[in-house]
Amino acid sequence: MNMKHQDEELLSQYLDGELSTSEANQLEQRLAAEPQLQEHFQSMQEVNEALKSTFNTPLARTVPARIIRMLGKSEHRSGNVVPFPGRQRKASWGFAIAASIMAASGLLLVQGTGPQLAGPTPGSDALLAEALEATPSHGDGWDILSDGRQLRPLLSYAHIDGGWCREYLLSHQTGHSRGIACKRAEGTWITEALDTQAQQSASPDEYRTAGAADSDHIAIFMENNAAGIALSAEQEQALIAKGWQ
Repeated sequence: MNMKHQDEELLSQYLDGELSTSEANQLEQRLAAEPQLQEHFQSMQEVNEALKSTFNTPLARTVPARIIRMLGKSEHRSGNVVPFPGRQRKASWGFAIAASIMAASGLLLVQGTGPQLAGPTPGSDALLAEALEATPSHGDGWDILSDGRQLRPLLSYAHIDGGWCREYLLSHQTGHSRGIACKRAEGTWITEALDTQAQQSASPDEYRTAGAADSDHIAIFMENNAAGIALSAEQEQALIAKGWQ
């Protein structure tokens, strides 16, 4: 289907809500009167919805703090703040969508350290869930799971949507992991945020998170989902005794 670049640009701006009211009204009139234009617009909508569905996951929605800082970077010149320049719109919506896919994929890679290593992945882990159900948080030492992995629960807190979450460290054969698992009503512990680091010569007691002393998206998850401060040891022990009820 041959479309003018101008029409593709208008449709893309319409999808992004960037047209003025009068421009949007004019385009809607054309869509009602031009079947070819309407068909092209429907194709664009389908692609747009497919992209939203593909990247609408907790990890994809989590942007590391260093990326947020980079995108919000400003330059100071003679006392004036010059905003970080916005992206330039492409002449063709096809190029814009391709760029969106690349950007989203890049953010997913930035969040961790590449492909997930052996150990936990976001989702369920029966042995990990069983241990988190009954193991108090502690600042040193490790609890050994039946498959040989070493676990250290770090802290527990209430989730803003109800239920509880626990931050943990996990040492496994090929690396280390730092994660947050949450337990909702009548459910089990599900890992909802995860960071991994390849195994190095350091011992498990010298654990370091991927690329830095902290994990941006773990910290962001806690900031966005914690209902308050971490539980005290006494509060946590009481919840363990009651099965986190």
